[in-house]
Amino acid sequence: MGKLENPEAFRAKIDDLRANPEAEGNDILNFKDGRVFERYSRPQRVDGTVVGRVWSFRDVTERKRADEELRESEQRFRQVGATFESLTYPDDTNKEAWLAQHMFAGTSPSFQTESPRSSEP
Repeated sequence: MGKLENPEAFRAKIDDLRANPEAEGNDILNFKDGRVFERYSRPQRVDGTVVGRVWSFRDVTERKRADEELRESEQRFRQVGATFESLTYPDDTNKEAWLAQHMFAGTSPSFQTESPRSSEP
């Protein structure tokens, strides 16, 4: 248990499941070395009677890292979109860039039938 970031929570969950044999458990175990495991436990029954407990552990480290990288990437794209917003305008000559700005920013553009810039002097 010395390899876990929070061994007290690990032990508390085990104690809780032992005290409640009908309960199912599902939680995340974070290790000090950066690994992440899902832990799932459910009662084992024979003829409807709880006779034990089945434990399942799955290494989800790579999935968690990929999720975090995706969040960071989305944030970077939103920042790019914000940059586009300050550089582009919804006029007839720049519609593609204007639409791309909204795509990167994750917003919905409001379409106009007339250009916001007046051609009158």
